[in-house]
Amino acid sequence: VMQLQSGTLVVGGSNTAYSISIAKTSFAGVGTYPLGSAPGDPVVVMSGPWTNPNGPVNCCWGGGTGNTGTLEITSLTATRIQGTLSATLVPSPATAATTPLTLSNVTFDIGRP
Repeated sequence: VMQLQSGTLVVGGSNTAYSISIAKTSFAGVGTYPLGSAPGDPVVVMSGPWTNPNGPVNCCWGGGTGNTGTLEITSLTATRIQGTLSATLVPSPATAATTPLTLSNVTFDIGRP
């Protein structure tokens, strides 16, 4: 799922085990956007696994300060958005996640509504 409205980009996806959401205010099109704690930096939230056979869900990472990495938008057309996300996300407070989560070269190619 992808939405671009009033300069804000929102990308989301999920499967049977995990979900991910990416938001970027002041979106300027194709380029590389660093993750961090500054206003306007992309925000990434990862949740799951929802089917953990060993107990409670290990939820969630990202969404706050301390995350690092890059969101790269490689193509933006009237019909598609393509890019790559690489990030290290810190555990969200008050969740079962206890160690950072590393996402390496997560690619996406999503149709625009």
